[in-house]
Amino acid sequence: MRITKSYGLRLTEGILCLMKRLGIWEGETIAPKEPMTSDNRKIGLVHANTAGIFLPSMEHQGMVGVGERIGEILNPLDGTVLETVVSPVEGMIFTLREYPVVSNGSLIARVLGGEGE
Repeated sequence: MRITKSYGLRLTEGILCLMKRLGIWEGETIAPKEPMTSDNRKIGLVHANTAGIFLPSMEHQGMVGVGERIGEILNPLDGTVLETVVSPVEGMIFTLREYPVVSNGSLIARVLGGEGE
């Protein structure tokens, strides 16, 4: 839902790397990172069970355990905690919601579980 300066720079570097690979750019580029794969791993989807304002307590690419708190959904009028959002699997958070307004059923996070989970 938003584009940050760092995301814009990553996109630009990616485009330059592709252009160099295609032979249409001769300038300097970064070494592209290897993509993360999820072979044989469980993906834990975390959805909101209530509407409110989501405040994360974990970082993107942070490690979490089963039942560990990812964040909270607050009542926007009085700040009370409506829901504590927890991880369904042990693993790495590879998607974390940045836009704070959530509705019932909104995707909050995706967690890449360990082998065979």
